[in-house]
Amino acid sequence: MSKFEKLSKFSGKFGEEKKILAASIIALVLSGLIFQNCSNPATPSGNSLAASLASVDFPYDSQIDQIAYMSCNQQAAGTYDPSAYFSFRAGAYRAGSGVQVTPAFMSNKNVAGARTSDQVSVLTQIPAVVGAFPQLAIRTFANFQIPLLSSQGSSGTEGQDYSTFFTAMDNPDFAMAVLTANSGDGVRYLRTEQARGVRFEANIALNNSWSVVTGLQTTISNGTALLAVTYVGAAGKYQARSPTDYGLSTSPSGTS
Repeated sequence: MSKFEKLSKFSGKFGEEKKILAASIIALVLSGLIFQNCSNPATPSGNSLAASLASVDFPYDSQIDQIAYMSCNQQAAGTYDPSAYFSFRAGAYRAGSGVQVTPAFMSNKNVAGARTSDQVSVLTQIPAVVGAFPQLAIRTFANFQIPLLSSQGSSGTEGQDYSTFFTAMDNPDFAMAVLTANSGDGVRYLRTEQARGVRFEANIALNNSWSVVTGLQTTISNGTALLAVTYVGAAGKYQARSPTDYGLSTSPSGTS
């Protein structure tokens, strides 16, 4: 056998060994990837999800960073642009404001470490959250459930006596946005089917008469009422949700 033939056989054998080694490395890499995928948190069972819902208080904090006041009066409804004229406007515009999920929710033993999609499922099914909307209104300390109305004894008017705004708290898109927001930051804007989306911003317009305006000023200045963001059961209703309505141990932390 010539030296050339021996070298050719050696080269062929070495090439086969390299192929085997490369195949082994690929197999190890793939097995590592498969192992990593299998190590993800398992989807909560029905029992653990039920436990999560039963053990979580109201899971949202809200923070507004700007309040505006206008003393305009004697403006009948429908005679002015409500986006330009109002009694109070409150909203969240800067980093750190808006709606955030509470630390208590994220540290709940049935929630911590779960997939984000599973955390969304929990957030959207908590009894105190289902059907809830944020609402801006002036509420008295004597009865925090009922807002100050321009016409006492009436059922109130949306956009005038109170403003239900932003989005339903059980909206999955909102829950996902809150969970994936930057640490320490809140959700201030949400894309929706509306052309401009929705902002965490609301107006109330108690400006239809001078007596209402002066009564409003007196009520706030003497410390018997405050401008508040609370959570209500459905759009268009103004009764603030109470901890006792849902067996919660603490007041809804979103009250501002």
